[in-house]
Amino acid sequence: MWGCKVAKKHPNDGRREFTPEVYRAAAEERLDTLEFLFMNGFYSVGLYTAGVAVESIFRAYRCKIDPVFDSRHNLYELSKAARFSAIVSSALIDGYDRALLDIATRWSNNHRYRSDAAMRGFLRRMHLNRGVKGDFLKYNARSAIDAAFVIVHIGLKKWQN
Repeated sequence: MWGCKVAKKHPNDGRREFTPEVYRAAAEERLDTLEFLFMNGFYSVGLYTAGVAVESIFRAYRCKIDPVFDSRHNLYELSKAARFSAIVSSALIDGYDRALLDIATRWSNNHRYRSDAAMRGFLRRMHLNRGVKGDFLKYNARSAIDAAFVIVHIGLKKWQN
C-alpha cells in the first residue's frame, strides 16, 4: 500500500512527499514535456511519459478520496479508484473512454526500461503495428500523447473548478 499517507516524510520538516497537489503538478509538467519529446524523435520516452502523466492525474484524484491506496500502475484500476469518470462531463465521456483505452493499451510502467527496439517488440506483441503505415513506434507515441492530453486536461480543468 502506498499513496499520500504512507509516502515518506520530507526529511526536513515532516511534510508528506506525495500529496494530491504534487501529483497534479507532475501531470501538468509531464504534458509540457511530451511535445518536445515527440518533435525530437524520442518516441519511446514520449510514450512512457504520456502514461506517467495520466497515472499522475489519476493519483492526484485518488489521493483526494483516500490518501492510502494500492500503488500498482494499472491505469484502468487507478481511474476507477480515483472515480475519474465521475468528473468527466457527458459531452466528453466518449473521448475520455477512447483516450483511456488508447493509453492503457499502449502504456506499461516497464517501458522505463525499454530501448526503442524493445518498445517496438512490445508494440508488435500487442499487435499495435498492424495497419500502420510508416513508423509504428511514432504512430503509437502520438496516440499515447494525444490520449494523455485529453485525460490530463480533463483533470486539470475540473481541479480548478
